[in-house]
Amino acid sequence: MRKLNVLFVDDEPFTLHSMESLLLKQPYGKFFARSGREALEILAKQPIHIIIADMKMPGIDGLKLLTMVKDMYPDIIRMVISGYTQYSQLIPCINHGEVFRFITKPLHPEELKGSINEAIVLFSMRAEKEELLQSLKEKNMMLSRALAKMGLFED
Repeated sequence: MRKLNVLFVDDEPFTLHSMESLLLKQPYGKFFARSGREALEILAKQPIHIIIADMKMPGIDGLKLLTMVKDMYPDIIRMVISGYTQYSQLIPCINHGEVFRFITKPLHPEELKGSINEAIVLFSMRAEKEELLQSLKEKNMMLSRALAKMGLFED
C-alpha cells in the first residue's frame, strides 16, 4: 500500500501543533495549513489524500474550502474538525462538503486517530477498486480483440 498524505487546516496554531505532536509517529505524510488559501496552495503542489479542516476560519472557511476541494479534487476524503456542533452547521457540512467525519474539539486522540485510519482504509479501498476496474477494462478489450481475430465477435 502506498503512503498516503493528510492535510490538516486550522487557523489556531495551538491546534495544529497539538495534532502534529499527537500524530508524530503515525505512518502517513502530514501537511499543515493555517488558512484555506494556504491549504489550496499545498493541494496544488502535493498529492493529498485526506483533508481535515476547521469550520471557523477567517477568509475561506472550512465549509467553503471542503466544497472547493470536493469540486477540484473529488477523490480526497474530507473531514471537519470544529468546536461548534450546532445542527445548522452540520447539515451544510454534510450536504455541500460531503464530509466523511465531523470531529469535535477539544480533540480526543483516539477519535482523531481512528477517524484518520478509517479514512485511509476508505481511500485505499476506493483506489483499489479503480485499479481493479481499469484492469478489468483492459482484459475485456484484449478478450474482445482475441474473439474478433477468431471471427467470433466483432470489434
